[in-house]
Amino acid sequence: MRLRTGGSGPFWAALDANWSDLGSASSSYALATLGAHTWLSQDALLGVMLQYDMAETRDGAARIEGTGWLIGPYFAAELAQGQIVMDGRLLYGRTDNEISPLGTYVDSLETERWLAILNISGRVELARLTLLPGLGYAYTEDRQIAYVDALSVPVPEQTISLGELTARLEWEVPFGDGATVFTGGIAGIWANSSQMASLLEGGRGRLNLGLRHAGANGFNVDLGGYIDGIGAANYQSRAVALTVSYAF
Repeated sequence: MRLRTGGSGPFWAALDANWSDLGSASSSYALATLGAHTWLSQDALLGVMLQYDMAETRDGAARIEGTGWLIGPYFAAELAQGQIVMDGRLLYGRTDNEISPLGTYVDSLETERWLAILNISGRVELARLTLLPGLGYAYTEDRQIAYVDALSVPVPEQTISLGELTARLEWEVPFGDGATVFTGGIAGIWANSSQMASLLEGGRGRLNLGLRHAGANGFNVDLGGYIDGIGAANYQSRAVALTVSYAF
């Protein structure tokens, strides 16, 4: 589920939520975001955002729950008469977590986290084809603060980090009157991670294809899929998604 509001004004809000099942485990996640920005010029803005998220995973008697927040600045700017767009954010936050691995006792722990994202993308208009090249870097770090568990065992501080550099080329090809668009893209991703996130270490490729239809009544339909992990030895992900949206 995804909701957006207030994109054209100085204040905006967003809500994302998803639910999933994997084997005997069920998970839920929700993310609420509030933001406000000011225009530095006709083509550049600077703002601040606050994110609050909740996550829960249950597998039989085992349970993991967490709530957290992130806050920090963001910016967006258009260059070359809108043909190049830059955006970025730098967020800091904390989480409160409860872990019950057996359902008999509960451990409580805190983490400190950072999220940094920087993207630059372009737009090249051809006769019946639009090319969207882009380059982006994202870094996230989560530091678990040392604590003593319910069995009086000291658990030392641990840090999980992941940085990803992505070079991509996407395309859009309209059909007929332009209401239906064939979309796709290829990307090369290079990841540098801590030992606890080592499955994503190294380089890999990603391919996505889809169809997007804009209805005259405000309903939009997206059908697409992707393959991630091309060329990687330890990681591969595939997905197909159907999204129906309505703008009002």
